[in-house]
Amino acid sequence: MLDAREQDVLQHQTPLTIQDLESYAEDTASQLLYLQLAAAGVVSRDADHAASHLGKAIGISLLLRGTPYQASKRRSYMPVELCSQHNVPQEDIYRGKVTEGLCDVTLAVASAAMGHLTEARQLASKLAPAASHVMQQGTLAGLYLDAVEKKGFNVFDPGLADGGVSPLKRVLALKWNMMRNTF
Repeated sequence: MLDAREQDVLQHQTPLTIQDLESYAEDTASQLLYLQLAAAGVVSRDADHAASHLGKAIGISLLLRGTPYQASKRRSYMPVELCSQHNVPQEDIYRGKVTEGLCDVTLAVASAAMGHLTEARQLASKLAPAASHVMQQGTLAGLYLDAVEKKGFNVFDPGLADGGVSPLKRVLALKWNMMRNTF
């Protein structure tokens, strides 16, 4: 986890493919979930599998959410391959220029995150309550991905700066999911 973060800071390279983005999310966000599961005393293959998918979903959604800030620093986590397919120059991302192509790239990246979130949620019924509580971060990732969709996959929309939902909705969603042992 530390190696992935250190390499990103010292030698940042825009991911070439969506798989590269998923790998980065696995090496960072998923590793944090594994540590939290271990700290909670949860030893389960299903929990580890859910943590792998959920970490990818969380990591990717956080990278999407950070796009405006990263772009202001001339950094991007939008996969080069997708940008090329949709005719989105990196310079457009750095300038915060919203185009149909950029929204299509965002759709593809958000879809990958949502796919991993769905996979993790399908395992929720097999998890112990302690594992479900660790996985609550998935609730926030899901809320953000839904908000991005409602904004037409425009990651530069100012309404997404605070996560796209009100603090009250965040708290209510977390409480509701905690009561049901879901995320």
